[in-house]
Amino acid sequence: MMKNGLGKILVLALAVSVLAVGCSKKPKLNLEGLQNNPPGSQSGALAGGDGFAGGGLTPGELDPLFVPAPGATGVPGAGVGGADIGAGAGNLGGGWAPVDAPLGTADSFLKNGSYWNDKVYFDYNRSEVRASERPKLDALAGHLRENARFSVVIEGHCDERGSDEYNRSLSERRSLSVREYLVSLGIDGGRMHTISYGEDRPVVANAVTEADHQKNRRAEFLIGEKK
Repeated sequence: MMKNGLGKILVLALAVSVLAVGCSKKPKLNLEGLQNNPPGSQSGALAGGDGFAGGGLTPGELDPLFVPAPGATGVPGAGVGGADIGAGAGNLGGGWAPVDAPLGTADSFLKNGSYWNDKVYFDYNRSEVRASERPKLDALAGHLRENARFSVVIEGHCDERGSDEYNRSLSERRSLSVREYLVSLGIDGGRMHTISYGEDRPVVANAVTEADHQKNRRAEFLIGEKK
């Protein structure tokens, strides 16, 4: 009887310890330098993002990289991993930098930059530009056409749900999706540079409500003269 009681106590203690480990907050990784990754570089990071914490994507949940502007033709779409995003789409001579290389920043591409007055928002765990957000990019494209000396840094962001690795990948797909939309509107890809911040720069820190999470799922635009 004593042995049975002791066994139950040990099992209970083990279960509590496993639960405590499983509920601990995910560790933060230093991923600040991961930007302008080559196509397919995100293929190993399917750990869930923007609410998919702890779970991978299932067939049907992989989103297209890009929804073209109305009337646009010949613009490739892509899914996650091994993406075919066309020549020069989002990798401006980038790729994976050596470990000892300086981290890329907007300052390495622009001078005298300032933020555009609009942000583009994304659906939960999606990277395509939704129809309601396209007029914002149409206006941005018009501004860039009228001011040929200006270039733009496109910053991709996520909410904090999901793994750091996946959110970095998802924010990259968001910035590339915006870039491809602007290319479809006639903006030269050489005037654009993408940075994926993942969940590192939330508008609402420690968001709880879905409305606050929505504010964090965004792309922002830094406009200035190209260096």
